[in-house]
Amino acid sequence: MKTPKNIQIQARFISKGVIRTLALSLPMILINLYLLQAKAEAQSIVPEPNPNGTGTTVSTPAGQSGTFNIQGGKTSDTNLFHSFREFGLSDKQIANFISNPNILNILVRINGGNPSFINGKIQVSAGSGTPNLFLMNPSGIIFGNNASLDVKGSFTATTATGIGFGKDGSLFFNAVGPNNYTNLTGPPTSFAFGGAQAGAIISTATKLEVNSGQNLTFLGGTVVSTGSLSAPGGGQITLASVRGTNLVRISEPGSVLSLEIKPLGTSSPTSTLPIASLPELLTGGISQFGSATGVSVKNGEVVLTASNQANRVVSAGDVAVTGNLAPQGGAIAIQAANSVAVSANLTTQGRPIEIKAANSLAVTENMTTQGGAITLKANGDIITRALNSSSSTTSGGNITVTSVTGKVETGNINAGSSANKSDSGNVSITARDVKYVGPSSNIQTGFIDATSTGGNGGAVTLNASNDIEVKYINAEGNKDGGKIDIQAGRYFRATGTFTTSANGGGKGGGKPTNYCSSPGCSISAFSTGTGSGGNKGTITISHGGGTKTPFGIGPDYNGLNGTAGSIVIGGNNQVIPFGDPKAENRINIEDSKGQEPLQTPTGSGTTGSGTTGSGTTGSGTTGSGTTGSGTTGSGTTGSGTTGSGTTGSGTTGSGTTACGSTG
Repeated sequence: MKTPKNIQIQARFISKGVIRTLALSLPMILINLYLLQAKAEAQSIVPEPNPNGTGTTVSTPAGQSGTFNIQGGKTSDTNLFHSFREFGLSDKQIANFISNPNILNILVRINGGNPSFINGKIQVSAGSGTPNLFLMNPSGIIFGNNASLDVKGSFTATTATGIGFGKDGSLFFNAVGPNNYTNLTGPPTSFAFGGAQAGAIISTATKLEVNSGQNLTFLGGTVVSTGSLSAPGGGQITLASVRGTNLVRISEPGSVLSLEIKPLGTSSPTSTLPIASLPELLTGGISQFGSATGVSVKNGEVVLTASNQANRVVSAGDVAVTGNLAPQGGAIAIQAANSVAVSANLTTQGRPIEIKAANSLAVTENMTTQGGAITLKANGDIITRALNSSSSTTSGGNITVTSVTGKVETGNINAGSSANKSDSGNVSITARDVKYVGPSSNIQTGFIDATSTGGNGGAVTLNASNDIEVKYINAEGNKDGGKIDIQAGRYFRATGTFTTSANGGGKGGGKPTNYCSSPGCSISAFSTGTGSGGNKGTITISHGGGTKTPFGIGPDYNGLNGTAGSIVIGGNNQVIPFGDPKAENRINIEDSKGQEPLQTPTGSGTTGSGTTGSGTTGSGTTGSGTTGSGTTGSGTTGSGTTGSGTTGSGTTGSGTTACGSTG
């Protein structure tokens, strides 16, 4: 045990060599921080001289001491190139890139070996033109609280060592050294990260916003945003981190995350420029800006200070967001070479959200797209709150969540649609190749809603190597119910229920059918429409409970493997619960451990349906001889009973007594 006395004794045995090393190291650390602070305070905008300069000039208009007009540069077709040794802005300073309407892309490199500390405005003056602006500094870029943009086109900040052109992206605008500018035509198609490590990008800007319809992109070794980023009017916000010695190709224009990352080729540009560490970059920024919202340096590490991410350490390769991402009608794309940590609501208006992480992915607030797709993929764990791609004006967006080796935990999932003649989106969640440790599930969600009031229900696919837990699954459609496919390596359980009623009527009209009254349904692919269509929903459940933990249906199920309520399909006002002969081949519950599947009775009665002993304990089959689905063959057909005709038979506690149909 380390008592205060023990600690004191141990302290006496620290060698003089260690003390001498510490004594020598501390001043060096302080000197490095001092020099970085001095550089931050001294830097402004300094063009690179010949022979590798671009002929860029910087002037200050009379009476505008804080404005820097940037002109000259090298022109190649519709591209304009500028080269600087230093590029930084203090509060209220303006860097004004002057261009002409024929220029489509302005590309800027900074290669003096110091990060760019930007706390003023970056502006483009191009007449009627709307050129895109690319800012490249391999040593790092930080945007302070007061940084802002007045750029006509899209804006990209990157710590790449080269920006590629051409179909294969192999012609480079190098960050260092000479360039053959005549070959650098057309839009950029790649970014090369030639150093052993890639510089970081930090933004604490209160509002860093591009013009309507334009894109805002950060592409660096580590990306941190604790302020507000905005791309209104259908633009896109892209935050991506990349390891060193990699090439990023813009390869899939139709995709939200159109970034393909592969090892750097031998002809790609390398760099020996010094790279500021994340703590050094932030310390230098704070020395110039005075403060940095949402992030701080603690014990030599950069940590987030937002309440729901407090003290989370930002590691190399992370993308960390604690501020606001406001595409305002646009899309959100995040890709991390390590982990993604977001503690902001992510909201789009019909546009997609796509997030990928090489390690873990955590979003501690809700994601909402109003009909846009939501795609999440990580090698490690994925933990989110609610995922909502539902829409009242169009079809619901697809929701796809994939963990290669980790678990998936989400809040409620809603891909439904309430729009006329519009389908629900599909929901797919996968967590495979996980070694089971402890009681937690590999997939754990709230409810899953893939319903449509004017079209088809969505497909719901859940696939995990161990447990799957949901509250309930509703894939009902006004036309067809959805296809529900559940593959659990161990247990599947639906712990909750929902109640609802069909519109009723069918071909002959009639009153609504309360087919999911108390205790309600846990899984439904029913067709709720009144026409002659529908009745195509299917449900498949594969589990590995075996004889020790059999699958149960109803509130008395074992709590580990089964459903708290009914499992139903059907349509045209004909409810088909599990156990009804008509459910054969349409509701399949199978045990992957080799046990017999749950049986569907073939007679009109339910006694002796074969479910006892086949894994339906808790479904009402024990003690009364009737299955929880016995309301369909025994007295409901043509008898006028409405869903509860088995009261007194022992099925009332089974969760399936409300599954009868009106004759």
